[in-house]
Amino acid sequence: MAERLDRNHATLKAIVIGMGVLIVVGFAVVVFEITRRLSNMGAEEAFPAGEARALAVPQGCTLAEIAGVGERLALRLEPAASCPDLIYLDAAGREVGRVELRPAP
Repeated sequence: MAERLDRNHATLKAIVIGMGVLIVVGFAVVVFEITRRLSNMGAEEAFPAGEARALAVPQGCTLAEIAGVGERLALRLEPAASCPDLIYLDAAGREVGRVELRPAP
């Protein structure tokens, strides 16, 4: 009986040590990933100078106004009946979203 308890004790000890190692490794991976993401934050390349960026504008629409909104651009299109009112672009020149304004009933 004492021999069986020693074997169970050794098995339990090995399992606890293995779980401890997994916790330490998991914590190290989480810290590494957080550090990697924080170091890359804001590293997105801005729209390079001298490079043209194509933007799909619905047929019949013309650019009426450009406004800076933080790190984004807002493009207002006309005529409003057939076009979205605003197109938002991020710092890299990619479209973030379109807004259509409609009158309240």
